[in-house]
Amino acid sequence: MSTRALVILLVVVAALAALAAALTLSGPGGAAPAGPAPLLDFAPSDADAIEIDRPGSPTLRLQRAEGGWTLRAPDTGGGERMWPLQGAQVRGLLAVLARAAPAADADPSAIGPPALSLTLELTDGRTRTLELGADAVGGRRPARTDAGRTVYLEAPIFEALTQPGPMGWRDTRVFRAVGADTARLRVAWPDGPALEIARLGDRWSVRAPARAPADSGAVERALSSLAALRVARWLDADPPEGAFAHAVAITAQRDVRRVDRDGRPRVDSASETLLVGAEADVDGLTRFVRLGDTGAVGIAELADLAPALAPAEAFVSRTPAPIDASRVAEIRIGAARTLTRALEGWRDAATGADADADADAVLALLVRTPADRVTIGERRGEAGATASVVLIGFDGGPIAEFEIARAGGGAEVRAGGVTWRYAETPGPLPF
Repeated sequence: MSTRALVILLVVVAALAALAAALTLSGPGGAAPAGPAPLLDFAPSDADAIEIDRPGSPTLRLQRAEGGWTLRAPDTGGGERMWPLQGAQVRGLLAVLARAAPAADADPSAIGPPALSLTLELTDGRTRTLELGADAVGGRRPARTDAGRTVYLEAPIFEALTQPGPMGWRDTRVFRAVGADTARLRVAWPDGPALEIARLGDRWSVRAPARAPADSGAVERALSSLAALRVARWLDADPPEGAFAHAVAITAQRDVRRVDRDGRPRVDSASETLLVGAEADVDGLTRFVRLGDTGAVGIAELADLAPALAPAEAFVSRTPAPIDASRVAEIRIGAARTLTRALEGWRDAATGADADADADAVLALLVRTPADRVTIGERRGEAGATASVVLIGFDGGPIAEFEIARAGGGAEVRAGGVTWRYAETPGPLPF
């Protein structure tokens, strides 16, 4: 036989052997034989809660919630603590449980006193229970279902639930919903007025302790710091007594706009609160923090909280009227003088005289020049000539109203409980 013929023969024999093996491993009709059915018979998407009991340990409850999963555990005072969970870890556990199939049946006595009991609660009201034995045999662990069946499992369920287990799956993020939908920020101090900031459209404004346009950069820095905030670690024990006796409460609210089935628009609001408590280290670099009323307490870096804990003045716009000057159609100075924008420039409404210099001085001060200092609730006792100034839009309505006072060679601009102070004015004031 030639070499070529021998090669062809070997190829044919190999192909026949492969076909025979495929037919041997196939069931009727050539289908692959089905393996053992999953032990718990559920879809991961149908899981609503998981309860885990271990002798000598508190019962842990993993609960599906809006936006993710939470972990609930009893605290030492008879109450309950709740932490956000890393969703990927829970989804991984559910996938393992859904695929878990018996490797072999086991004698009922093999399981002994259960080392762990797991109960699945499904969205349709059904439950699935699985008890796991303490001792693994040849990599397999005895397990018993709520139907009374005892089997050996190869699935690493016990390890997934204990190494490190749900307590190690706690999400270190604090604010889970701060982002593009954030509409309000409130910082309540224990010994002073609260700061309140709200968004209308694409503009932020300070609503308390004064009313003024907000510095969008300062607001965005605060929100970014909250969105990125992580606890360095969660506390499993109670915090020191008095850790939150003088806490600062930071609350972020988001507004999500939706459309009902009947076409009506609605706004769904949700808020998250973080309590910032006492120093958690001797150097004062960390703080105890608590997630609202969940009882979950952790430790966070003070530097990560700093942008949101800035004084209220830091959130006020440095310019009294951060608007486009081209929106201003009229400037009213006191009760006696009005400057009107015309095609050829600004005019005194009473005399028709050119008023470009006066209008530019007012707009430069209010719209274009950042103040040297911004204060809330503080007014200087001595000031020179004072005039009220109202900026009017093309629709005839007021854009902003101020009181401007001469102060030495500079000026003070006042509105809504805020004072903008200038060491020098950008031009001579027209009053």
